[in-house]
Amino acid sequence: MSSGKTVTDNCEILDQLPEAGPLTVPYCHAETPFLTQIKLGGSYILPFDIQLSGTVQSFRSNPIAASATFTSAQIQTSLGRALTSGATPRFS
Repeated sequence: MSSGKTVTDNCEILDQLPEAGPLTVPYCHAETPFLTQIKLGGSYILPFDIQLSGTVQSFRSNPIAASATFTSAQIQTSLGRALTSGATPRFS
């Protein structure tokens, strides 16, 4: 079993480098959530000298975010009509 997280902090360095730009300052500190992994392994000898073994691994991965923006023309092909508001819908 193992558990941990990663932290990257460049804020002090960016304070000393104004040429890096103000857009990098909000992203100077990055921290991932804790990730815990559990791994089990074992073997058992069956009759006739047959060895049976197996492993199990369990871990949580990072969430994947997805978003898309569709135009009214793209939705019209599947919906069969135009959108009433004329707005561009955003799904996330």
